Amino acid sequence: MALAGILMGASCWWLRPYLGKGGAFIAAILLTFSPSLLYYTRFARHDGLMVLWEVWMVIGFFRYVDTGRPVYLYLLATATALAIGTHELYYILFFIFGMFVILRLLAELLPTRSIALVLAIGLLICVPFMVWNPPLPIGQGLYLGEKLLLVSTALLMGSFALWAWNPKPVLWPRIKHLVLHQTGTLLIALALLLTIYTVFYTTFFSYPRGILGMYDGLAYWLGSQHEFKRGDQPWYYYVMQLPIYEPLGIVSAIGACFFLTIRRFFARVEETVRMDVLFGVFALFWYVNAVVIFSWAGEKMPWLLVHMALPGNLLAAWVIGQLLRVIWPSRSVIPDPGSSLGESPGVSALEDSESDTNNTADDNGHRPEPTERKTPIWSMMLVPPLVLLLGIALGMALWRLFASSAGTDQAAQSNLLQGLPALIIFGALLYTILTIAHQIGARIVLTLTALTLMAVLGGYMVRATWLVVYDHPDTPIDPLIYVQTAPDVPLYVEDVRELSLNLTRSQRDETDVAGGLSLPILIGCGH
Repeated sequence: MALAGILMGASCWWLRPYLGKGGAFIAAILLTFSPSLLYYTRFARHDGLMVLWEVWMVIGFFRYVDTGRPVYLYLLATATALAIGTHELYYILFFIFGMFVILRLLAELLPTRSIALVLAIGLLICVPFMVWNPPLPIGQGLYLGEKLLLVSTALLMGSFALWAWNPKPVLWPRIKHLVLHQTGTLLIALALLLTIYTVFYTTFFSYPRGILGMYDGLAYWLGSQHEFKRGDQPWYYYVMQLPIYEPLGIVSAIGACFFLTIRRFFARVEETVRMDVLFGVFALFWYVNAVVIFSWAGEKMPWLLVHMALPGNLLAAWVIGQLLRVIWPSRSVIPDPGSSLGESPGVSALEDSESDTNNTADDNGHRPEPTERKTPIWSMMLVPPLVLLLGIALGMALWRLFASSAGTDQAAQSNLLQGLPALIIFGALLYTILTIAHQIGARIVLTLTALTLMAVLGGYMVRATWLVVYDHPDTPIDPLIYVQTAPDVPLYVEDVRELSLNLTRSQRDETDVAGGLSLPILIGCGH
C-alpha cells in the first residue's frame, strides 16, 4: 500500500500539460501529505491501491485524448482492469467518468442549445420523482428518487461544464481515429483489459464462474450491502470529515467555479480546446459527484474519504497551477490593465480573460505596443505576510468588539478599547495592500492572496497529517481513525496474563492448564 501511495504521488508528473510544472509538483505534495491519503495508503486496505488505479485511469484518458499515443490507451485499459479487480466502488467511478464522457461527446456532436434543452428536460423529469421517491422493485432499501438525485447532480455539473468548456471536438475525433485507423491499438487495449479481468475474477483460472463477478458484485451491493449501512453514519458524514482533513478540496471547488465563471465571461473565443481547462472542469465534475454519491451510499467509512480527497487535491493543484501561471510571467513584464498578453501554454485561463481588451488598432491600423514595467519583487513578497497580518488584526478586532457587547459596563468598555487598536492596524494594513495593488496590479495581489489562503490551509493539513499518521495513528481519538485499538490494550493483556500465571502457578496440571480459571465458550445458532 505504501508503494502505491508513493507511485500515486510520482505519477502526477504525467499531468504537467494540464497542471503546469508547478501545479504537478504541488499535486505530488498534496497527494503525498494529504491526511486521509497518507494514512490509508499505509493501511491494510485496498483503497491505497484503488486511488493509484484512479490516477492512472485519469492520466491514460487525458494523455491519450491529447496525444493519441497508444501507450496511454494501454495505461487506461490496464488501470481500468486493475480497478475492477480491486474495489467494488469502480461502479461509482464508472458512473462519474462515464457521465462526463457522454456529456462531452454530446457537447461535441450536438448544438449547445440542444444539449442545454436536453439537460433541462432531464432535470425537470428528475425533480418530481426525487420528491415522491418511490421504492424500486429490485434490491433492498433502493428508491428511485435517490438514484435520480445522483443523475441530477451529474446533469447540473454537466450544465456548468457545458457553459465553462470549449465544445469544439477533441474527444470524438480521437475516438473515430482509434476505431478507423488504430484498430490494432484498440484490440491490444481490449486484450489487456479482458486478460487482467479474467485472471483476477477467475482466481487465476481456478474458479471459472467468477467471470460473472461484475454482475454478482453489483447485485450484492445493491441487494444487501447498501441497505445494511455498515458504519451506520448520517448522510452528512463526509460533509463533516472533509473540512476537518481536506479543506483544500472544498475551497478549491468554490475557487474553480469562480475562476471558470470569470473566464467564461471575459475570455476571448478560442480556436482550439484548452486541455488544461478541460482537465479543471473534469476535476470539479469528479469531486462534486464523488461527494454526493458517497454521501448517498449506505456504507460510510473514513477510509472511503480518500476517494473524495483524490479529486479534491487534484482540483486544488489545478487551481494553484493556474494561479502560479498568473504570477510567474508577471515577474518580468506587467502590462497595463487590460493589455494583451497573448495566449500560450504558459498563460493561465485568468490571464487569457484579459488578453484582448486594449489590443485594438488605432485609426491608422497600428496596434499600440504593450507597456512594460518591472515588477518589484519585494512588493510581491510583502503581500503574503501582509495578508496574514490583516487576517489576524481583523480577527482580534472582531473578537474584542463583539466581546464588548457582553459583561459589565466596565468590561465592555475595556473590550471596546482593546478592539480599536486592532481595527486601526487592520485599516493600515489594508491601505498598504491597496497601495501595493496600485503598483503591481490588483490581479497579482488577488492571486497572491488566494495562494496565501491555500498555503495556510495546506499548513493546517500538514498538522492534521502529523497528528493522525505519526502522533496517534493507533489511538481512535480522531474521526479518521475508526477500527484501531488503543495502544494500552496490549499492555492490559500482558498484565492479565502475568496475573493469571501468578494466581494459578501451583494449580495447573496436564488436565487443567488454566488452573481452574477456564471459561466455557458457548456457541449457539442464534436462537
